[in-house]
Amino acid sequence: MDIFNKKLNLSIILVLGLLTGCKRPKPYVKRLFPQDKQETIYKKRIITFTSGGGGGHMSASRAVRSILQDNYEVVDVYLLRDVLAPLDFVRQFSFEYSSAEDLYNYFITNRYVWFTNTLCSYGKYAMPRKNKKISKLIADFIDINRPDLIISVIPVVNSPILEVAKNKGIPLIIVPTDLDNSMFIVSLNSAPTDYDLYRYILPFPDPAIMKTVDPAGLPADRIIFGGFPIRQEFFNKKNVKKLKNEFGIPLTKPVVTVLMGAAGSSTTYDYVRALSCSKHAMHVIVCLGRNESLRKSIEKIKLPYHVTMSIIGFTDQMPDIMAMSDLLITKCGTVSVMEAVHAQVPVLLDCTARAVSWEALNVDFITKHGFGQAVTTLSKLDSLLEKYLFDREFYETCKNNLRNFEKPSFSETLPRVAEQLLRDANRQENLIQ
Repeated sequence: MDIFNKKLNLSIILVLGLLTGCKRPKPYVKRLFPQDKQETIYKKRIITFTSGGGGGHMSASRAVRSILQDNYEVVDVYLLRDVLAPLDFVRQFSFEYSSAEDLYNYFITNRYVWFTNTLCSYGKYAMPRKNKKISKLIADFIDINRPDLIISVIPVVNSPILEVAKNKGIPLIIVPTDLDNSMFIVSLNSAPTDYDLYRYILPFPDPAIMKTVDPAGLPADRIIFGGFPIRQEFFNKKNVKKLKNEFGIPLTKPVVTVLMGAAGSSTTYDYVRALSCSKHAMHVIVCLGRNESLRKSIEKIKLPYHVTMSIIGFTDQMPDIMAMSDLLITKCGTVSVMEAVHAQVPVLLDCTARAVSWEALNVDFITKHGFGQAVTTLSKLDSLLEKYLFDREFYETCKNNLRNFEKPSFSETLPRVAEQLLRDANRQENLIQ
């Protein structure tokens, strides 16, 4: 099916949905916490607004929860699904059979980049025009659950979240999960950015990253350079030999991991096929994500004797897999890129098709810092493998770039910022009383 027919079919579906005039869905989640606070055992309550679109937001919210859960009561809320469902046009038109996040994941998995960019451009255009409705839904939700702190790892809707936080006097921490912040600062320039009790955590003081934040006009004292939201396990030292024995991976071969995001992508098959034609000896770890439909087709690929393979489904063992890897082949998604940077694994980024708009900065970031490079065509993959796996001088230079890159610890920054904001909020409340 050519691109014209794909666009035509999608347009027909949306038009039919508009003509149905179907009933708007209702929010799903109501009360998350017990109604009565028992002060003697009460932990401060934190709500993390996240999204099921892609795997990055969920990964970030899991990192937030793992860092804070010992000292706080932390609950993840899928904001679009649980609170803003009445505004989800896909859910409405499909009679709640699907959602905008489901549609986004379908486009990403099948590499429908034009559709992905179009869907996100629509959201970037349409959502600010619904800010009053969004604020009302969020405010009602906050009134029911009364959190002490809000953390947002979700794009597009941070302006109404900030407005509600100010109106309710609740501290807010915004944690973008992309280096390109353009989706996270949507309409923030019209939000109450003078509010004292919010912070915007960026991973590094990189000029290219700051350029994407500047249009929001955030005060400098609200911005903190505090690292990227990845799990603490990526910082822990690993016994690589022991891990390889546990996973059944040869000790004598370089390990190449193919990871195309948590949702999985049909591109995974293309890369495994290309690696099976390589003249170089290696072991390939294939991470399917949630796309188990790829397993049978990948298992049918005939491998030469010098190329061996392990296939792994959706897993929470990525820190171990990264530790065993000598090279990562991945899509341009920010979380995968940042996990590789923290695990100090050289990266080849899949650029065989046009990337979604906000991921282009990731390619520039990796290339500029000497952490890896882009794969523009699979015909060049074997020469890149030779360069990154068997040119020891080049490989060590790349590894040193990764080791020496300054990476603030998010797991240290987040508790400190949360504690300070909660303390300031308590002080302001006492002054009012």
